[in-house]
Amino acid sequence: MSKVKLATRKKIAGKSLYEFRLNVGKIGSVRIAFTEDQDNAIVYFISSSLQKTTFTYELDRVILKIN
Repeated sequence: MSKVKLATRKKIAGKSLYEFRLNVGKIGSVRIAFTEDQDNAIVYFISSSLQKTTFTYELDRVILKIN
């Protein structure tokens, strides 16, 4: 997870959302959005949209439903 970035400026439960690209074998690559809490990560969103702008747009729509 060396390429972890801030996924969006919006927060969930006061925590920042981070994202990174992950290769999941035969399925291909995906981007995931998650928060961290000590040694735990909570994944909120997984997308096959690899373009950052598309991923962020989709993530922001999900965050509106969560908050």
